[in-house]
Amino acid sequence: MNWILFGFKGCGKTTFGKKIAAALHRPFIDTDRLIETLYHARTGFNKNFREIFNTVGSEEFRRMERDVLEQLKSVQNTVIALGGGLILDPNNAAILAKLGQLVYLKVNKATVKGRMLRNRLPAYLDPLDPAGSFEKMYQERLPKYEEISALSVDLEKKTQDKITSELCALIKQMEAQGGQ
Repeated sequence: MNWILFGFKGCGKTTFGKKIAAALHRPFIDTDRLIETLYHARTGFNKNFREIFNTVGSEEFRRMERDVLEQLKSVQNTVIALGGGLILDPNNAAILAKLGQLVYLKVNKATVKGRMLRNRLPAYLDPLDPAGSFEKMYQERLPKYEEISALSVDLEKKTQDKITSELCALIKQMEAQGGQ
């Protein structure tokens, strides 16, 4: 069974995905890295996913996410970290739900805001109004994340080791119950 982690940027999808995959001896895939590989294959240029978003724009970036999603259809028994926006498209969410167990990594608004505004701003935030554009993005995405049928794991006030062990235990328990 695939375990598919989603949530806001900075919630720890990649960090915990790598830790869980290592602990459970499974492959790990980050869809942002797949987009970078796809972009390189198409253009010959190496760019990170933020630069790609800025170069191609939102519409083309979302199309690339759908192309990456096609690549995931053949993946089995893998931990997958999704870029924050990939699951927001209802068609993508439906496909992902068939590919594995969705896991919403939940952190509170202040934590997400602090992480997003502390470092390089995500391409979808307005550099002239980072706080205002964060609020708008948060209010748009939160209900969408929360309505997705998924396991929800609250990460607040826990160490990385505690979160990793909880996620690994949850995966082992669910796979034992499901005979996976």
